Order: sequence, then structure tokens, then C-alpha cells
Amino acid sequence: MNVSLEYKGDKIFKAKTSKSSYILDIKDITPVEYFITSTIACTGIDLVLLSEKDGYTITDYKVSAQTTRTTMPSKFESCHITYMVNANFEAEKVHEYVLSSLHKYSTTINTIRQTVEIRYSIVHNGIKVVNNQKL
Repeated sequence: MNVSLEYKGDKIFKAKTSKSSYILDIKDITPVEYFITSTIACTGIDLVLLSEKDGYTITDYKVSAQTTRTTMPSKFESCHITYMVNANFEAEKVHEYVLSSLHKYSTTINTIRQTVEIRYSIVHNGIKVVNNQKL
């Protein structure tokens, strides 16, 4: 994987990957916020792709994270990810997909999991089925 970053002035950067490019405006979103967003995107996308592969439909889906950081040097201490899924399949399957992502597929989670306490919750069709489970 090759990526690059070019400063455009006024705290705006242009990121380039082998597939695309995008603008980072650090006046609006900090690099740390980009990092956590990318982390939950990585695991969140896994859930969608795994369910589609099995022929299931997700009708509504949100993933969010709450993180804590240490004092200087500021490192992530904990990350609690909440998956909110409305789908036409049972909660056990959602849990299976979440665990597959967290243990196997998510590069970002697996990169930080040795140094960051990862916890997760799952809400399936409006019902909390897993609450603050430690990875």
C-alpha cells in the first residue's frame, strides 16, 4: 500500500492513495479523529460485506466509537465500539460477524488491540444484545 500527503496551505492536505485522493482539512477534523473514524469504518464495513456474502440484508446500520487517551504522550487507552444494526437475520449472526471482524478481518483493530482495551456493544433491531463486552 502506498499513500502520500501533500500540504496545500491553510491547514489543508491532499491525501493520495493508489485508488483515489481526498482532502484533509485539519481545522475541522483532527488526524486522531480521522484515525478513529478509519478504525470503525474498517470494522463496520466488514459487517456489511460479511452479511452480504451470506445473502443477508442490512436495512439500517450505524457504528460509533468512544475513546479515551492517556496524558502525554497521548496514546489511545480504550475504545468502545457500538454496532447498531437493523437486519433481516438473527442477532447471533450479527455477533458472529462482529467477532470475525474484530478478531480476524479488521486490520486497524488488529493493529491497536495489543495496546488499546477494545470493548464492543451490539444493538440488533433496537434491542441491546451485547453490552460493553471486552475483546
